[in-house]
Amino acid sequence: MHTYRFLGAQVRRSHCKMLIEDSENGKVAQKKRLTAIDLFAGAGGFSLAAQMCDVDVRAAVEHDFHACATYRANLVDPRTKVPFVLEQDINDVKWPTLLKKANLSRGECDLLLGGPPCQGFSTHRIKGAGIGDPRNELLARYFECVKAIRPLAFLIENVSGLLWKRHETYLKQLYEAGKRAKYTVLPPILINAKPISGFVSPVVVSS
Repeated sequence: MHTYRFLGAQVRRSHCKMLIEDSENGKVAQKKRLTAIDLFAGAGGFSLAAQMCDVDVRAAVEHDFHACATYRANLVDPRTKVPFVLEQDINDVKWPTLLKKANLSRGECDLLLGGPPCQGFSTHRIKGAGIGDPRNELLARYFECVKAIRPLAFLIENVSGLLWKRHETYLKQLYEAGKRAKYTVLPPILINAKPISGFVSPVVVSS
């Protein structure tokens, strides 16, 4: 399976400090773990990758009960209860409340992760079957979340079908929304999402 990832970023001097080396002694002038929030988190694939890169994932939002249970079983520290998992429809999330649970203020999150539902954009939807799928609107909803949280950068994952001509309206809306919010949205990167050899299977919670 192939997916595309879109990366958007803002340049803010306060966040650049941790990336600058002291020219005199070659040491990092300020060390700080990057923070992240994961939207449409599912069972936690994005969060797992972030944690493996030493990113401090503070919170995750997911609507599906079993996905949330799987996420908690594998990724939530039983002592600190971090990341905080909000089991809720993303359309109903109160962002100030989520940020408080994540111990972050608006503009303090470094990375916003998310893979909005891709079924409507799937290449398996033939003869325009995915056009008008209500789940497609959640791509625009994702960017409402970006505006509410104001991360330093955001990462969106979706299927390659999003780039098809019949879905160009959604893609255009994504770029325009990024521009209005003063983010630079980079061209999509094709990812070959095949299973990684030797990867340890996580705990999967189901009924």
